[in-house]
Amino acid sequence: MGKKLLVELVFANDFELCVQIGCTTCGGFEFYENVLRCLSTSEESFSIERVSDPLYQEQIVDALSKLDPPLEIRQQIEAPTRYLLFHAEQRDTLERTMSTRLSNTWAGSILEKMFRHQARRFEYQERKQQEEVNRREEKARMRAEHQMVRKRLKAERDRVFKATGEIPRNGNRTAK
Repeated sequence: MGKKLLVELVFANDFELCVQIGCTTCGGFEFYENVLRCLSTSEESFSIERVSDPLYQEQIVDALSKLDPPLEIRQQIEAPTRYLLFHAEQRDTLERTMSTRLSNTWAGSILEKMFRHQARRFEYQERKQQEEVNRREEKARMRAEHQMVRKRLKAERDRVFKATGEIPRNGNRTAK
């Protein structure tokens, strides 16, 4: 099963099949269909309508756990492998056991990279959100400070008007 999967991964790279996670055009469906067909035991057992079936996801994880590609092609097939891991990881039934099943494997190392990337991404988003909160708070503080200055100037104008009966204009100048 591992050799069949390796052939599909190399094929996806060589023929530039879409393996972009979250692709809104094709969803990487051609590659995914090829992988599921190669992992099916017979043509009759494969059903394209059941691509989200946990059985297929189990087969993919099993095949990935046995995969040990040659060093010279590992980088080339990393993107298609990430695509498969992402889709397999989306299933609740596998999520808890996938890391364990793939530990100490090449696919497991890619899965760990994906988890680290996700953690860094969450940290970045949290940091950006905090920076936005800080920016808004600073902006509100500056507006409040500006409002206080305007109130003080108005109070001074009112005081001058009550004392002299003249309307102060532009600082110290008064209108007649």
